[in-house]
Amino acid sequence: MKSQIPECFVSSEIIITSIQSIRRCVLFAVLIVGLAPQAQADNADIFAFEAFQGFSARPAIPEANMILSSDGLLYGTTSEGGANNSGTIFRMATDGSQFETLVHFSYNGSQNKGAAPLKILTEWADMAMNHYLYGTTAEGGENGNGTIFRTTPTGDLETSVDFTGTGGSFPGSHPEGELLHGNDGNFYGTTRYGGTNDEGVIFRLSPTGTFTVLFEFDSSDMTNNGAYPRSAPTNTATTGVFVGTTSGGGDNGDGTVFKIDSYGTVTTLVHFSAYDSSNPGAALAGPLLLASDGDFYGTTETGGDNSNGTIFTITPVGSFTRLFEFPLLSSYPYGLIEGSDGHFYGVCEGCGFPLPIGGVTYYNYGNVFQYTSEGSYSVLVDFYGDDENGTKGRYPMSSAL
Repeated sequence: MKSQIPECFVSSEIIITSIQSIRRCVLFAVLIVGLAPQAQADNADIFAFEAFQGFSARPAIPEANMILSSDGLLYGTTSEGGANNSGTIFRMATDGSQFETLVHFSYNGSQNKGAAPLKILTEWADMAMNHYLYGTTAEGGENGNGTIFRTTPTGDLETSVDFTGTGGSFPGSHPEGELLHGNDGNFYGTTRYGGTNDEGVIFRLSPTGTFTVLFEFDSSDMTNNGAYPRSAPTNTATTGVFVGTTSGGGDNGDGTVFKIDSYGTVTTLVHFSAYDSSNPGAALAGPLLLASDGDFYGTTETGGDNSNGTIFTITPVGSFTRLFEFPLLSSYPYGLIEGSDGHFYGVCEGCGFPLPIGGVTYYNYGNVFQYTSEGSYSVLVDFYGDDENGTKGRYPMSSAL
């Protein structure tokens, strides 16, 4: 099944991601574990799971990874579709069977408020071992600014927070990232907009539902701590200390890496400069990865010598190293995972149109790539849009699982 792949997918196994299509999507698995790079490229078999049709109240447009829950089932979200075309939560077995839609979001209905859940769910269990899945919606709710919710594995959803924009009781708007279950037991996240300066906030939510804004971004501030965060922070080895990224702001307007503690004290570790030789890169969208070597790894969507983004690493004390700059036919990378083989894997969304170069047409609808611990880069799967001569699919839009 290497070439007959529907346009839009979520893959699982070592990589779980999504590809956006206007009308339909398909869940499938990419099996690439334990192979050498060329063998992986030759043997990245793809198995279709579930078609999202986007009509008859079915889910549509999965933009987030799925989570493997403690009950052995996969749970995921779609940003559109469902009974109200506001997105859904679904679950399925790991072999693709038992597909079930659990929640139909309703924007601001009497139940299931919220719309456009964009990121992976976070599982948590209370002292009585009742399991919940936490998440965010980027839109909807009472004020149209998005929500924080939790749901049981059977789909009983309650709204924890209705964001209130630039003021009000719950400052923040348009949370694009997942929720982090922090190393201190609380949940942490960001909103891209909202807060006093409408440049985003960092917030904390306790398991009992207490909401606290820890920091409001302000790119005009002399400290230039960044603006417009698009992903949740990442745990560090120190309890109550986290690192995160912003997609804008900082000294050069190209984004930052920051550190924040549970009291809301923010320290900027890196100021990106799109094409500067010291801190190249811009527009950080994906979360940072705390790797087995104790350092953090991440990607920028743009910047670098080719303007197609970079891979970088940063130590806990803020020492920055550029590792790789993406070539012409790999653009808009989104985050990394570390495989059991010690290598890094990720996806590039692609620019979305064919590129004629030297009389040959190259397709740039995204790819799955590997970056080895030795510094070698290889593409495992290229997506060819609708072309019958290659792997069908386009626009992987979330980091790997």
